[in-house]
Amino acid sequence: DLDPPFFTPAISARTLLEAIATAVGRRFRPLQVPPMALRALALCGDVAWLFGVRPTLDSARFAELSGEGFVCTAERAFERIGFRAETPLSEGVMETARWYRQHGWLP
Repeated sequence: DLDPPFFTPAISARTLLEAIATAVGRRFRPLQVPPMALRALALCGDVAWLFGVRPTLDSARFAELSGEGFVCTAERAFERIGFRAETPLSEGVMETARWYRQHGWLP
């Protein structure tokens, strides 16, 4: 067994998005988008690749995000390469947002 702070349980997509919203000073307001609309956007993303444009959403990302039980975890990274997450999620997301602001990627 690994003890914190080196190992944390799996994080749901919702938990991750809530942490990001907090870090960038926004209220978390999930939007219900029909799956067919997202699928159509993903297909548009696939076409964007053909023109050298890197899309935010494509079919591969859609499949990943829409998979049942999508979670973020460092468990596989630990098992394969010994990676240990030493920074708690909320702190890491805050540090990332701070870096993005310093480099002009966020207002």
